[in-house]
Amino acid sequence: MIHGTTLMVAALAAVGSTAGAQTQGALRSAPGTVTALTIEEAVKQALEQNLNLLAERDNVRVADAAVLTASLRPNPVVTVGATRPDQSLVDAGISPHEQVFRTDYVIERGSKRERRVEQAGLSKSIAELQLANAMRTLILDVDDHALSWSAVEMGPERIFVVAEQSVPFLSLLAWKRRLLDGLAERCIRHSRRDPRDSGQAEQALFDQLDHVLDSAWQGQTAEAAAHYRDALAAGGPAVVRLNLARVLLAAGDREGTLRELDMLLATEKSGEIAGQARRLRFGLREPGLEHELERAGQAALAGDAAALDSSRAIFERALAIDPALWEAHFGIGIVARQRGDATAAQASFRSVLELSPDQPDALHELGVALLMGDDAAGALVALDHAATLRPDDPAYVADAGFAHLRAGDLARARQRLERAARLDANDPITKSYLGELERVEAEVGKR
Repeated sequence: MIHGTTLMVAALAAVGSTAGAQTQGALRSAPGTVTALTIEEAVKQALEQNLNLLAERDNVRVADAAVLTASLRPNPVVTVGATRPDQSLVDAGISPHEQVFRTDYVIERGSKRERRVEQAGLSKSIAELQLANAMRTLILDVDDHALSWSAVEMGPERIFVVAEQSVPFLSLLAWKRRLLDGLAERCIRHSRRDPRDSGQAEQALFDQLDHVLDSAWQGQTAEAAAHYRDALAAGGPAVVRLNLARVLLAAGDREGTLRELDMLLATEKSGEIAGQARRLRFGLREPGLEHELERAGQAALAGDAAALDSSRAIFERALAIDPALWEAHFGIGIVARQRGDATAAQASFRSVLELSPDQPDALHELGVALLMGDDAAGALVALDHAATLRPDDPAYVADAGFAHLRAGDLARARQRLERAARLDANDPITKSYLGELERVEAEVGKR
């Protein structure tokens, strides 16, 4: 479905710079009047004056000429020549005048002309497709009922719909319900109460959500902050305070942001919300060290041996300021793993999981460190959990498959590894895992 205003926007967006200059000129010549394009005028200007469309139409005409040229047979070549020797030679009776008249005909064999015409026709088809592509626009629209998309094409005199589809699953109402479900789940964890049990409470949350989203979209951070405060006064979960801190930060209120983060972290000691709040507070208080922490993490993951000592020192400085900053524990674990110290790596990644349970990266790295320490059973639990949390990450899925292979579960290993191969068919490590699996399967089959 295309709404009138959406169609107008699409048409105006297609109008080239020439059309814009002409419209502005009309407004300047009559400053006392207001000039507005109708849909018909916008479509006409889009079709007639858009520079991209004009260029693509010219390409089609050039392709037409090429087809005509390719269909012509080669013209005969007429050659006329005359040779006049030096006068002294003529006087001596040597080398008389010479005249040449010749006609050459080109004879084409092997369907050469037909292939030339065919190639020109294909070039024309490409030009026509490029023109059609330039004239088509995808319009997205979302309301409380559905997300709708429409492919529209500008024809010679009008815009018409090529295809359209509505997806109710992605409507604004559906997204709001998902947000409310997330809030309700956090309320249950925090206060053992589900706001959806009361129709009045659920409706109040829904109304607040709608208003807060509208305020955020319009940049009205003060009003959004007021609604977050109201939600906190009503017993809202920790994520409400985290969002309030972000709104205050967007409004430039650094002190207010830190105050809300301190209040949140006074009650939330672990978990995803606490981790996000702690990292946000760390960045506000230690912006310089925050940048160093990012660079140290990249160097550690890259395995730069020369930078491992300095990276570990940066992680330790960060922990001296905030011992519960899980990213610093994670970095120390990466440094230990790069150096082959499986025991130290396992300890660091376990510290991460104490601060942020179910952190997928920490689970994956813990599994790798456990494999280094020959703890196949523990590695299987950690890597399989990480792959469950990140089912579309080919590396996580492949490593989980390898852990199943080490544990002797060949069927589960093949299931994981084949999925990893579908996610990334060119990954060399996954290929090596599959090769090892096939070797083990062949040995088992011989027994």
